[in-house]
Amino acid sequence: MSEPESEPKPEAKVEAKPAPGNDAARVYDQLSFDRAPVLRTVAAGEPSTARALLLGLGAAILGAAVFFLVRWITGYELGLISIVVGIGIGVAVRTGANGSSHRGFRILAVALAYLSIALTYVPTLFRVVGSAAGALFVALTVPVQLLVSGEIMAVIIVGIALWEAWRFSAPQVVAVQAPPPGPPAPPAPPPP
Repeated sequence: MSEPESEPKPEAKVEAKPAPGNDAARVYDQLSFDRAPVLRTVAAGEPSTARALLLGLGAAILGAAVFFLVRWITGYELGLISIVVGIGIGVAVRTGANGSSHRGFRILAVALAYLSIALTYVPTLFRVVGSAAGALFVALTVPVQLLVSGEIMAVIIVGIALWEAWRFSAPQVVAVQAPPPGPPAPPAPPPP
C-alpha cells in the first residue's frame, strides 16, 4: 500500500533576534567565546625537504665561512660563533620546512650544524693531510677528538651549538590570548 501524499508544510519563519539595546551588549555578544588561550603553530604551506635542506645548507656554509674567517683573521677560535651558527641553521631549516613539527627536519638541522662546525677545520687539515677527502674525514672527527684530548669547554660549546640548532628548528608555538571579558550582558527586557 502506498501512503497518501501529504501537503507540503509551509516553511517556518525565522525571526531575527533583536540587537541588544546598547553598544556594550553588542560587543559582549560578539566576543562571547571561550576565553582560554589558544595554542597554534605558526606555519603556512606544506613542508619542503628540499627547501629545508637548501636553506640549512646555505646557512651551514655561510656559518662555516664566518667561523673560519674569524679564526684566520684573529688567530682565535671563538666558539660562541658556532652557537650563533647553530641558531642560524635551525632558523633556516624551520623556515624551509614551513614550521613543520617532523623530527626529521630537526635532525637535519643538527647534522648541518655539526657539518658546519667540522667544515671550519678542513682548510687547516688540508695542508696537513694533503687531500680534500682526507681533510673532510678528519674534520668530521674533530669534535670527537676534542673530547678525547680533554678540551671539555670546546665540546660543551659544540654541544650547545647542536642544541640550539635542534631548538630553533622546532616549530614556533604562539599563545593567542583571548581579549579580557567584557561587561556583563544586560538583563533581557520584559516582554511587551
